[in-house]
Amino acid sequence: LRIDVWGIDEDEYKESFRKSGKRCRLNPIGDLGYSGSTFFTTPNSKFLIKSVPRRFEYSFFRDDMLQPYYEHMRSHPSSLLVRITDFLYTPYHTLGGWLGLAPTHHIIMENILFGKERDSRSKEWETYDLKPSSYFFPERDIMNGALSSAATKERLIDEFNDKVRITSEEYSDRPGVRMLELVKRIQDANISLKGDLEFVNRWNYFTFDPQAHFEQLTTTGPFAGTLEAFTTGVKLRTRYEHLLPSSHSFNKTNLWASDSNRVIETARYFAAGLFGLDWQKTAHLHIIPETADHGADTLTPGDTCLNYADNVDPYGHDYGARMLMEYRSTYLPAISDRLLKQNPDMRFTDSEVYSMQEMCGFETTVRGSSQWCDVFTKEEWLAFEYARDVIHYYRAGPGNPYGAVMGWLWLNATANLLAEGPKSGPLFFSFVHDGDIIPLLAALALFPTPHPLPTTHIAPNRTYLTSQLTPMGGRIIFERLTCPAEVTCWSNAPLYPNHVYCEEPRDDVFVRVSVNDGIVAIPGTRKRLSSATTSVLLRSRDWSRPGPARARGTDPTLQSRVLERGRGK
Repeated sequence: LRIDVWGIDEDEYKESFRKSGKRCRLNPIGDLGYSGSTFFTTPNSKFLIKSVPRRFEYSFFRDDMLQPYYEHMRSHPSSLLVRITDFLYTPYHTLGGWLGLAPTHHIIMENILFGKERDSRSKEWETYDLKPSSYFFPERDIMNGALSSAATKERLIDEFNDKVRITSEEYSDRPGVRMLELVKRIQDANISLKGDLEFVNRWNYFTFDPQAHFEQLTTTGPFAGTLEAFTTGVKLRTRYEHLLPSSHSFNKTNLWASDSNRVIETARYFAAGLFGLDWQKTAHLHIIPETADHGADTLTPGDTCLNYADNVDPYGHDYGARMLMEYRSTYLPAISDRLLKQNPDMRFTDSEVYSMQEMCGFETTVRGSSQWCDVFTKEEWLAFEYARDVIHYYRAGPGNPYGAVMGWLWLNATANLLAEGPKSGPLFFSFVHDGDIIPLLAALALFPTPHPLPTTHIAPNRTYLTSQLTPMGGRIIFERLTCPAEVTCWSNAPLYPNHVYCEEPRDDVFVRVSVNDGIVAIPGTRKRLSSATTSVLLRSRDWSRPGPARARGTDPTLQSRVLERGRGK
């Protein structure tokens, strides 16, 4: 293009990068742009050099944009699009490149303002940054626009055509993909939405690379998963600092994580907060595959219990989804009708409305806020909250006979560690998905419901609230406590009235359960203490007698079927 289409002389082009026949430094222009790019001009100011520091940017330019750009500019040589004359890559490894401080990709383009300062109409030339700052991070206008002049407001660019390209590999039943399908349908409709959805006309999807970002730990915003995991480590370091020296004496503290990237990253950020950035010297992270060949896996029983995962009976994994569909039909159609009145040309299905509600939560974790949250009323959000309760209650919670059985596996292993006491070590950590915490809570029966959750209406005054049980970064902590036991004394009066005999002093061992930093009483214990002796916790593993782990209505042969099929694999 440079030579054949635009007729740029090659010698003059090369001389633009020199001064008086010698190599010369480029001239920097201002600060970094919103994208973090650096800008320079050649010594004669004819050309601009812009760094392309982020991988998604230069790979998009190279793989998706370069060929269409070439074909368009060749067919339209007088196009007003900027003329890109070079796309450069530095293949040499440098310290700055390894650290991400020195960009390895640059583009060179014509400076359209070159010579304009000598133009008689130079005052008419103005520059704008068309990329809105909110594309990268949300900003608050604390003065409600009072510091912005009318002229500035007139020049604000609100439209940004940020289309999301969905490939066939991304289609599944995942919430993220359902959201993408909704966004794509809105884009394909090519209409201007009104009412509660009017903001969507200017809204951009909250990730530029869904295939890379889905199922990953969030790294941006005030609710970032990385920040939450690290902060939790610091909090527990403060709370249990007295246990850290004894944990060091055991060489390394063990952390177990299921084989999911976001779970593993959560464990690593947590360890950095608890032990420091050199946590590998103090702790060892064990990664446990989420595959069926591991049989009765304590971390992810929902994947390794084949009867459950394969839906061999009505109470398999999909039972929760079926109950959710029953309840959703009680409140979503009314929302769909309301949105249809505002936008007669587009009816949204119940599933799409549900995805909008999910979008509020997912976008908030990434950006810190979401305009999707304002689409729904308080009552509609309470209905959504109950919908989340229903799916977890019946998928692997107290409403599913498999739930407590699967939770028994981790409870059994943990009870053994608690019974062994300090000789096994002072600290143990497990990292799993929220859906794998639900069975443990079912096994302990910490939040009993007098009746199964109905799917026809919201159960009032219920104790089973997943927003409190498994929020983002939710955690359950088992604390082993030793307290002086009450000593029994007796005498042989009246034969020997002055002789009093007492038991040897001893300690009683108790277990206290904390759910998201709230102490919860274990069934069968004195609520005043909110703790249980290890014997009570150990009995909870015994399915031959009633106890916390015995699910109401559970098939007595279910446990053996779960473990037998696990061993068979």
